[in-house]
Amino acid sequence: MRLIPAAILEPRLRLVEHGNVIEGQAFDLGSIPLEGPGTRSRKASPALSRKVMDSFHYSTMVRNRFNDVGDKGVYYAGTTLPAAIEEIRWHLDNDEGVPFDKTRVYRAVSAKVSGRFLDLRGTWEMALHPDTEKGYPAGHRMAAKAREVCDGIIYPSARHLDGTCIAVFNPEAVSDIRLGRCISFEPISEREGKQRRFGYRMHAQPHELAAAQAASRAAMQHA
Repeated sequence: MRLIPAAILEPRLRLVEHGNVIEGQAFDLGSIPLEGPGTRSRKASPALSRKVMDSFHYSTMVRNRFNDVGDKGVYYAGTTLPAAIEEIRWHLDNDEGVPFDKTRVYRAVSAKVSGRFLDLRGTWEMALHPDTEKGYPAGHRMAAKAREVCDGIIYPSARHLDGTCIAVFNPEAVSDIRLGRCISFEPISEREGKQRRFGYRMHAQPHELAAAQAASRAAMQHA
């Protein structure tokens, strides 16, 4: 599961709460064809799939655990949505240069990953250190060697307890890309002497609300 800024993936998307537009222009989620009743994700179109895969084609402008500024792109994801959320939230809370006065909307993107991976679960390597000044340089050295023989690295999340992340080097290892819910990260505190903090909310799509309402009506009739 990967979270991608909606402004990049779907620039016309908007979320509305209490009549206020959070971000973007009008976009009718209800008009999106579904794969089946109650489906929570939809298969990404070829155009959106290409945007998701852009992770491989552009060098990063910031340091990440397994690629440095100017290195080849890496597809980072969590094996669960909570892991992906906590990884993004940590960066919003801690990365320099991220303004704190703006809500950010992301789209949850799921995909299947297969291939040959270096598995760091159950191990301790300096590349896993939660301190970026210690973990990132070691991760860059490890990734330089791993790229020669692996499609990516599986590793325990430094930001989500018991969470697992994956860094994919080879775009051929990623398939079946699907779009899920929107998640908004909203500033909730930055008082003097306290660390900045983003909260998050998951936004149900119209078809999810309709399915929940139908299930509620059916339960009431059965009762």
